[in-house]
Amino acid sequence: MNRKTNQTIAAILIIFVTFTFGSNPALAKKKSDETKIRNHIQRWGDHCKRDIAEKYRASQSDVRVSVGATEREAIDAGDITWNDMKRYGLSFNWEIQQRNGSADGYCNIGGEGKDIEIVANNEDFQNNYSSGSDDDAKIEARVGRWGKNCKNKVAEQFDVPMSDIQVSVGATMQQSIDAGEMTLNEIERYGLSFNWEANSRYKSANGYCNTDGDGNVVEFRQ
Repeated sequence: MNRKTNQTIAAILIIFVTFTFGSNPALAKKKSDETKIRNHIQRWGDHCKRDIAEKYRASQSDVRVSVGATEREAIDAGDITWNDMKRYGLSFNWEIQQRNGSADGYCNIGGEGKDIEIVANNEDFQNNYSSGSDDDAKIEARVGRWGKNCKNKVAEQFDVPMSDIQVSVGATMQQSIDAGEMTLNEIERYGLSFNWEANSRYKSANGYCNTDGDGNVVEFRQ
């Protein structure tokens, strides 16, 4: 086979691939719909997670959310289309685990993600759930807010984006909070200690910062 013949075959193959995969409107639409489905599963799942966290006055990190198994199989098989999702919505299973108990159930997201129905199948909380959860929620809020103050301090000191900074309550202190040994009054009296780590393209550092009872960073160490 001469060189000219090889070039002709290569050109035919390029035309075939371009026509089959690049100029096929049906295939392009299918890929577009698959992308929309994935994006809306994430968006509506986050919607469910936020509402569960609010209902039980918990951190979103305590909530696990996933598409119902039957619907997941139907989506993977292509039996649920983007138009179906827009019209009928989706159902998600959820589970929440907290220090004082747990719960699980499902939430139905209506078409376009506008409405949500939350149903609990099981709830197993200690008797002091309603009274204790207020303090738990306040502690979680202070951890988040004061941790952000620490993150701001790191960003200011090292001139790195917030997205390159990781901040967490010190391990010993976190264990005390989880075990209920550190109360809201103690946190507001003594403050909190956070570990921080900054990793950017040009800089890497770690250390800790301590806050006072109002969340102000009063000590910063690398």
